[in-house]
Amino acid sequence: MASSSFNEGDDAQGNDDYDDTEDQTDEFVDKNKGFEEAENSELLYSKVKSDEEAYTLYNDYAFRQGFGTRKGKRSLRADKTVRQRFFLCSYAGFKNKGGVEPTAYKKTDFRTGCKASIQFDVDKKTGLYIVTKHNMIHNHGRVPVSKRHLIRSHRKVTEEQLAMLSSLTENGVPVAFAVRVLKNQAGGEANLGFLKSDAYDALAGKKKRDLMALTQNSC
Repeated sequence: MASSSFNEGDDAQGNDDYDDTEDQTDEFVDKNKGFEEAENSELLYSKVKSDEEAYTLYNDYAFRQGFGTRKGKRSLRADKTVRQRFFLCSYAGFKNKGGVEPTAYKKTDFRTGCKASIQFDVDKKTGLYIVTKHNMIHNHGRVPVSKRHLIRSHRKVTEEQLAMLSSLTENGVPVAFAVRVLKNQAGGEANLGFLKSDAYDALAGKKKRDLMALTQNSC
């Protein structure tokens, strides 16, 4: 049997680009009543070509089912190619071991130790990501349809939206007003795809990338 290892860059309890404090749905989720996504998985044995496509497949499915997602671990072969990839419900695990919150802990921990997840096995020859396991049982409620646009993993500022936000703010328009303009164009917050806080983060990220590019070009 070929040896394998877990990539230390990915954590089963979460991933670097997922910020629990930015999830806006906790108050709408029933923590006392779980749910099962379906009797049979519609994703089992699905095939995609990359890690990004694998996450998108599960995340898009999760939106329809009413929950958020996080990236889990990657299992690597001895030659460092990916053997398995795991994605989790955003309520998976606990921020603190044992689920016990220390007195000094200030941030809200909405996680419930949910076991819902999906496993992709990666074919060594073709590189295809194939769904081989799909745990569909959650220990918490769904996010209501009317609130699903608030789920952190389903919010994203597109390149087109970022370009417009950047253009407006560079011409002296406050970020909050710029977001309002895009919201009106989209037909409401539910169709916009992101929140005001996401706009601030996206603009800050763009400024950082632009500054780095300028620094590199000047060297």
